[in-house]
Amino acid sequence: MQCEEIQELIYLEAAGAADSAMVAAIRAHLATGCLACQATRAEAMLASAQLPLNLAPCPPSSKVKDELMRRVKSVAASSGAMSAGHPQAPTQKPTTGKLVMWPLVISSSIAAAFLLIAVLGLQTNQQLTNKVIGDVTTLHQLKKSLAHEVAQTNAISVAMKNAITSEHHKIAVLKTELTTAQGVEKMIGSPAMEMASLRGMPPMHSAWGRVMWNGKMKMWKLCAFNLPHLPNSKTYEVWMITAHGKKMPAGLFNTSSKTQSVMMTPHVPPNPHAMAEIAVTVEPAGGSPQPTGAVLLTGRIG
Repeated sequence: MQCEEIQELIYLEAAGAADSAMVAAIRAHLATGCLACQATRAEAMLASAQLPLNLAPCPPSSKVKDELMRRVKSVAASSGAMSAGHPQAPTQKPTTGKLVMWPLVISSSIAAAFLLIAVLGLQTNQQLTNKVIGDVTTLHQLKKSLAHEVAQTNAISVAMKNAITSEHHKIAVLKTELTTAQGVEKMIGSPAMEMASLRGMPPMHSAWGRVMWNGKMKMWKLCAFNLPHLPNSKTYEVWMITAHGKKMPAGLFNTSSKTQSVMMTPHVPPNPHAMAEIAVTVEPAGGSPQPTGAVLLTGRIG
């Protein structure tokens, strides 16, 4: 049996309305050590002891009083006959009346009171349970809604951080381009600027370029045009060549896929005055220590 069923039987037991089977079931359940039902039985027994004190006095009717007086006279007459040596008259069984019914009436009232208390208690518990379930459901919905809002806020925060990072990168690129443009402007506007043309070599006859340098400002710029955009496995490499034919790597670049042109800053050796020629070849990605590909652009700078 469940605890709820046992607790209902406990109320009947406390009211004196439980039969032997009910009492046996209660005792067997309590023997398992159920603390909740033990507490319920203690409360029920305490309440049953208090209930008779709250019952209003009920005076017996005149019929009950007459029947009681008749029985008293009958008992007195029987006692007198026995003392006189007469045989004892048979004892008359008491008539079943309202006096005999009082214990049953009281027990039924107590049982009804306990049942009413149990029903009210179950109704109250059900109401509290429904309220708790409603509160838990509301809390779960709020938690789910809050988690959704937190996820949206985090997504917005990540998007904003990415946008800010992208803008910072764009600003850095623009600053670099501005610095380069300002440097080129100064170099071109200086009387010390020198320039040489680069011509395309077979099979790049349409390719051409220019190299500009300013010895006082120690600045060099190389511009290349009509050179196809290379795959990631290849790169263009610039070479500074001395009058004796010594070739020194001076930087890597790739053209734009849209314009097939580029402006880059070559790495000038410590003694640029000794350089007599500049050339561009195609090399494996990462460059080579010495030229391995055909010369595509070349020009004299001495």
